[in-house]
Amino acid sequence: MLEWRATKEDVRLIVAIMDRVQQAKEEIRRDVVSMDLEAVHSNGCPLDFARMAKGKISDIMHDIRGIAKHIDRMTGKLKGGFTPRFIA
Repeated sequence: MLEWRATKEDVRLIVAIMDRVQQAKEEIRRDVVSMDLEAVHSNGCPLDFARMAKGKISDIMHDIRGIAKHIDRMTGKLKGGFTPRFIA
């Protein structure tokens, strides 16, 4: 079962990350990516959102794409051996 434990600060940083990605003209679905990031963060793979918000777009997109490909949407866990670059 998915757990949702993001703090207000986590949510603020996720919004900042989504803003940066869109400013870089990367095509994403904000709602889906935001939920993926929060789900992974809350279910066993804490992410460093502050570092991610300041990271290179290529590194951010590596994590976004990798998480989208490897997330188990029932548990929020990552499968297939994927490790995000912005792990806490």
